[in-house]
Parts: sequence; structure tokens; C-alpha cells
Amino acid sequence: MSTRTTASTVTVDPTQTWSIEGHSDLNRQQYFSIAQSAGDGLDELSQEQFDYYFRELGITFGRRVNLLLAGHTYEEIVFEDPDRPGRVDIDRLKNEPPRTPGKFDDQLREMFPDGLDLVGTENFLKTTWPPFMETYVREEDTTGHHPMVKDHDAAAEGMIAYLNHRFNDWDRPRWFEGLNEPDWFFNVYNDESFFGLHEGFKNYRDEAGLNMEVGGPCFPTSQYFKNNYQTLPKTMGHFIDQTECDLDFYSFHPYDYTIWDEEAQTFDARVTGGLPMDADLDALVNYTVLEHGKEIDVVISEHGAYMVDTAVRYDQIDALGVRLFPELSDWDRWMKQKEITDFMMVNGAIAHTLTFMDHPHTVEKAIPFILLEASSWKPDHYAALLVSKDHQSPAEEWVESRMVDFWKVFKDVDGRRVRGWSIDPDIQQQSFVDGDRLFIVLNNLAGVPQDVTLDIANADEVQSYELRRLSRNEDFTPNYSEQSVESVDALTLAPQESVVVVATYAEPIVEAQRFEESVHYGDRSCVELTGQDSATFKVAVPDVEDAETVTLRIAVGRPHGTDRDLAVKFNGHAVTIPVEDSADRLDRKHKYADEYGALKRVRIPAEWLEAENAVEVSFPDGTGGGIGSVVLRVSRASE
Repeated sequence: MSTRTTASTVTVDPTQTWSIEGHSDLNRQQYFSIAQSAGDGLDELSQEQFDYYFRELGITFGRRVNLLLAGHTYEEIVFEDPDRPGRVDIDRLKNEPPRTPGKFDDQLREMFPDGLDLVGTENFLKTTWPPFMETYVREEDTTGHHPMVKDHDAAAEGMIAYLNHRFNDWDRPRWFEGLNEPDWFFNVYNDESFFGLHEGFKNYRDEAGLNMEVGGPCFPTSQYFKNNYQTLPKTMGHFIDQTECDLDFYSFHPYDYTIWDEEAQTFDARVTGGLPMDADLDALVNYTVLEHGKEIDVVISEHGAYMVDTAVRYDQIDALGVRLFPELSDWDRWMKQKEITDFMMVNGAIAHTLTFMDHPHTVEKAIPFILLEASSWKPDHYAALLVSKDHQSPAEEWVESRMVDFWKVFKDVDGRRVRGWSIDPDIQQQSFVDGDRLFIVLNNLAGVPQDVTLDIANADEVQSYELRRLSRNEDFTPNYSEQSVESVDALTLAPQESVVVVATYAEPIVEAQRFEESVHYGDRSCVELTGQDSATFKVAVPDVEDAETVTLRIAVGRPHGTDRDLAVKFNGHAVTIPVEDSADRLDRKHKYADEYGALKRVRIPAEWLEAENAVEVSFPDGTGGGIGSVVLRVSRASE
């Protein structure tokens, strides 16, 4: 049986550290990056701007795009080996002088002494491969702009040589994922040369002895819940199978795909951030545990939300801007329009980030797709944090966009994860303690307001509260505020609003107890049910003694318009499953959406837990659906 939630209570205990599979300390480089490297546009900033963005707001670095491509085009340092036709002259590459240090490199080395923690991705363009490497174009690539190299061994050798000799251990990507979003241009799921290319990257990395993980395939989408969860084994699952689950990580780009609904005069979306992403991560790892006997690591080099219909999106936003802001000049109106899409991106990135934070044992790096600037190649790029005034190139004056709100929300959030729980599936929460401050991050996934009662242990010791709030105005632009308040006991979160509570104590908050949460996967994944059929999943928990909390997590994918009710029995006990108010945002029907995917999450009484647990699931409306995974998370107090 399922039931709607009416109000939410969020409980937080700052004295109790909460570790998920051994991960409790927040690493800001893991989640709060700009989608560029230290070499992209940084020299254009003043010292004051650098200090504000990278010291005060705590922006870190995320990604380097254009690798071998840059070597043979912009840098002109990659040449053919005269003794090995079709291959890179590695000796010549070794002898090239090093790059000129950037304006802020010395400061960055002090700020990030262990390295920049970048993800490396090769842009997949007509000029990706050096002209001496033979290429071919697949039938699916109607533009002919994305040729694939014929000799993937030569390409892999050249790519790793470039990564080896043009970088050092500080600025070399820590993760390399191959080509950027190749699935837009050809069917990568059945391409032997594509599989071989990634295996070649890994083999040449091993030969060079680089401290760099190699993975892929950088799929442009996720949405594994589609087709009753049968999409997962046919897409990412198939790639994992073909590479024998032997890459260091696997990667994809999850986005909320937003469109303008002219009839309703509002925005609609296929949502992946929040509950759908939570479900897909569980299902993906459950699949590899069953098929390959191990959990995989995941790297997300882009995530967020954007208007997806490239044929009309700019015209739609322009028309909306003229309608909403007719009094503004062309430039001012363009920046105001950008605020609309900025909120989409930031709101989607926050929902994704809070989801990834709940999977620290799986997600190694997650980068919101927000660029520092793009004036040299696309001055009006929708994802830029800094925009060149009047779109001049080169820029003479920088104008800050509302993309900055992402880092304002997460400013100073750091430290150790502490115990927190929301009974409402619509309210994401993550809580951290750093010194004398407790940070409680809340996000409303629903399109309706949510009342939240905040229950903080030791609240009588709090000296002050600060509230940061990010919501959306009626004209779709963002509304960000910071204010001191006397109490945070009762809050109302507006639709899709994010709130950070900063509670400052008189003394540093001392850990009194530590809990370890372990993850246990079911014996089946990606199960499709028809009609009134039920499926039983067995979940083994080796040690049931002293279990403090037991959380049941069920990944669901269903056709559009089906009932959201779910019938569940746990070891024979009927379980009431909360139905999220955000289901109305998740179950949409338009050009880019026709299905419903979500994680169903509920606490189970610890006394019900057994060494082998039977979870029976069915859809009471008799229309069937898919179960991606059944997972138990069990916590115990550490000794």
C-alpha cells in the first residue's frame, strides 16, 4: 500500500557522524566544481574575482575537454612518427617545452596541493583525430562530423602519450573517460572498435604507469528506468558487459530535459534529478553486482537541467523575454532571459548533487555543467557563469550570471556527514558539521509547497541561525536570499526551493557517536512485471545484530499514466510506501517524456530484519511495470 505525505519532519543530530560504506567526510572537489579546468579563461580574471569565486565561494575545478585534439590543432605539437605511419611521434612529443604556467597556478597549487581532480574528456568532432590517422564515418552520422578512427590501438596510444607528456601529476586528469557523448552520433552499444578503444586507453595507461583512472563511455543520457527498466541492460549494462566490467569507472550525463509548454504557459520537464537518479544509481550498481560480482565506480562529468529542444528553444526564450520584460534593452533582456535558464540549471544541479551525496561509495566525481566563461568560442552560451558584456569577443567586461547561485547555496558547506533523516521523499536532506557550524541542506523536489518541521538535537546550544533560500519567482527568474533568523523549527519550502540552514554553536561540535551504513543488493535486477504479477527479491544481510536503522529502497519504472501505488511485503509484513508529491513532475507526457521513474524509500522496523530478507513487490493497478533493484541500507553504531 502507498500513501501521500502531508508534512515532513527532518531530524538531525550533529553529534552523530553518519558514514555510508566508510565515507563520512565531504570533499568539496567531488561536487562543487566548475565544468572547466584551471587553464580555461582563468587568466582573464582579476585577483579580486579569483579570490571571490575560488576562495570565498569555494569553486573547485572539474573537467578538461580537448586533449589530443588540442595537441594537433591549437598547440601544433602532435606529429606522425616517420617510422610508424599512422601513429603519434612520442619521442618528439616528449621533447616539447612545457606549457606556460597560468596566472594563478602558484595560488592554485597552494589551495589544491594534491591536484586539481579533473575529469578528462576528448571532444568528439571532425578534428578529433590527427590527419595522419585514418578515419571512417558511420551511416548513422548523417553530418559526417564525427568520424571514428580505424586503428583504435594507435589512437589509444597517442591519447595516453599526450596525457602522459603534456601534464604532470598535479594537473593531469585523475579520470579519463574517452570521447564526449558519442551516443548522439552512432550506436556505441554494438561497436567493437569503440569497446577496443577504451580497453586500449586502459592498457596504455598501465604501461605508462599513470595515476589516472580510465573509464567511459560518457553516455549523454541516463533514464535507465525507461521501458520498465529494460533500458538499463541494453545500454549502459551492455557496454559494461562488453568491457567485462573491467574499466576503472563508468560515466554518463544526467539532465532534466526541459521544454516550454505554450498551452500551459509554463515549463515542463523529463526529470532525472532526485528520485529517478537515486533509483538509477541503485539499479545500475545492483546490475553489476549480479552480473560481474562487484560494485562499479561512477563519474558524472556533466549534470543539471536545460531546454532540450534545440530547434526552437532560443526562439521560445526570446519570445518569453519580450513578453515578460518588454521595457528592457536587448542586452538587459537577454541577461534576464538567461536568469530563467540559469534557475533551471542550478535547480537541477542541486537535486542531482544531493542525490550523488547519498552515493559517496559509488559516485567519485560529479560536475554541474556550468562553465566559467565561453566568450572565445560561444559568447552567448547558456551555461556560462561569466558573460562578456554585449557578447563581445574578446571580453572587455564580465557580467556575472545567476549560475553563481549554485555556489552561494553550497558556500562553506563542508566537514563530516551527520545523522539526518527526512520521512518525506520530496524533501532531500544532507547535513554536515564543520567546527562550530551545522549545515542542513534541504531541497523540495515537488511542484507544490512543503511544510517541514526541523528537529535538531541539542538545538538549545545553537547561538545563531542563518537561512539561505533559492526559489523561483512568478516570472521564472531565481530569487536568492540570506537572512538571520531566531528559529528554524518550522519552515515552508516553496515549489522546487532549496534551503540551507547554518546553525552556529558556541563551541566546536564534538562527535559523540558514529554510525556505519552498509548497502546490500537484491538477487534480481531490471525485473519486468506484467498484469497482477508480483516478484520476490531476496536481500542478504550477513550481520543482523545491533542494526539501528533499516532502509528499504525500491527502484521503480512504469509507463506514463499508471497508478503510482506499490504493494510491498517485507518478510511477510505489509509495508506502507510513501507516494511523493513530485510524482506529478516525474510522470509526464510530451516529446521527451512518456514514463515514470522514482526511488521508493521507507524505514523498516529493525526487528523485522533477517539474515535473508524476502521483499515481495507488485503493482495493484494490474498494468505492470519494472523494478530496477531492491536494496537495503542497514546502519549500526560503531564500537
